[in-house]
Amino acid sequence: TLGDVPTALVTGSNGKTTTVRMLAAILAAAGHVVGRSTTDAVQVGETVLDTGDLSGPHGARLALGDPRTTAAVLETARGGILRRGLAMQRADVAVVTTLAADHLGGYGITTLDELAEAKLVVARALGSLGVLVVNAEVEALRRLAPARAQRLCWIARDPHEPALAAHVHDGGMAAAVLDGAIALHANGAWRPIIAVASVPATVGGAAWHNVLNALCAAAAAHVLGVGDATIARALGRFGADPRDNPGRLMRFERDGVQVIVDYAHNAQGVRALADVVQAMPAARRAIVLGTGGDRDDAALAAMAQEAARPPGFACYVAKETPQVARGRAPGEVSGVLVAALVATGVPASAIVRATGDVDAARQLLAWARPGDLLALPVHAEREAVLALLGAAPPTR
Repeated sequence: TLGDVPTALVTGSNGKTTTVRMLAAILAAAGHVVGRSTTDAVQVGETVLDTGDLSGPHGARLALGDPRTTAAVLETARGGILRRGLAMQRADVAVVTTLAADHLGGYGITTLDELAEAKLVVARALGSLGVLVVNAEVEALRRLAPARAQRLCWIARDPHEPALAAHVHDGGMAAAVLDGAIALHANGAWRPIIAVASVPATVGGAAWHNVLNALCAAAAAHVLGVGDATIARALGRFGADPRDNPGRLMRFERDGVQVIVDYAHNAQGVRALADVVQAMPAARRAIVLGTGGDRDDAALAAMAQEAARPPGFACYVAKETPQVARGRAPGEVSGVLVAALVATGVPASAIVRATGDVDAARQLLAWARPGDLLALPVHAEREAVLALLGAAPPTR
């Protein structure tokens, strides 16, 4: 019955899909047939049931309702929660990955505290036995999460983060980076699971956002009864193949040019992507900026400011995404991004505009020389961009 299926809910401003995929990989390594729903698809095992943004109740019901599913990992987005609520009344673990000033103004949500409250709705499915895995690095979550669940597991990269450290002192569950390793605190002691550098998705630790995602996935897997060795085995493989995490930090080489296809769509995501790109060796670096038209001008400016942080990039592409214009006029999003980049001191000669994902990729591939590194956030035309790169792995 549905009640017998171990279930995890995953929400947050960034990292939801990657955390779902990491946790699904761990559960599959433990022998489960995993039903999962994300912003890309609903899958049961290797079978894709439907594609598109299925991070709401419909996707959750598809994954849970398949008789093959023996464990479920369900991306639970803010929009679905606010429009339709949760798709189920019971879950064993719920994860809140991050919180960012994204989508403020929609559905009456105007502050980070209100956004945190919306994300923490997932805790209502936990009951007295379920565990809320929550990011201790986020101030609003630190304040609000303890009142939302009886059992907490804090995660943070620093084991000395005060809320996490106090929780550990009281014998609570936690996950952090300890001596360079993803580590779990349970049953009164810390224990290392796997070295951060051994998790391909972290790019040697440069992808700090994927360190957080791995901590979330490891903690949730532990709650669901998966052993340390299985968690380590799955995380040690995850990200080595671009098909493990379609659209997120997919790394390719084309004619001597390194290309990263990602989904960075807000300031926090751009910061994370820029940090990875700047940590990788390259002659020159370029980045595409773009997002849905429902972000306000301040959110767009924040994206530009993150990309322009020193040392910056040799070339910037300000991109339209007409598939998600959401009321913005053609050229409006890219215009705001260009103005914000110029305001930070980026020379106009280093900025070009693009009409979409494919146009942005074509322009940068024409600009690039061997030894360069291109960061391509793709939001609506991923398969076409991957085909352009000659590297279109099937989604899995």
